[in-house]
Amino acid sequence: MSKKGAPRRYSIARYVSEATREPFDLELSDETVVKIPQPTTAEMDGIASVASTREVLDRLAETPEDAEKVYAELADAPAGAVMALVKDIREHFGLGG
Repeated sequence: MSKKGAPRRYSIARYVSEATREPFDLELSDETVVKIPQPTTAEMDGIASVASTREVLDRLAETPEDAEKVYAELADAPAGAVMALVKDIREHFGLGG
């Protein structure tokens, strides 16, 4: 209840406003910056069903070319590198641990 005794109001607009973030900027080894835009709820539903790192990058990156650039840099890296990247993206967009 608010100070005046009225019940608290919940608003989709407020949730959307509070959840909106700037793109995640990922610097590659050649100093190119790949922008990863904030995924929508519908996109997250699609990502949740994907097991392949490449497909997750395809769905998250702004363009297929950007996804390929990121994958090319991570393909031979230890798997922990991509896990750390995904963790940072999740934290940046407020998607939990």
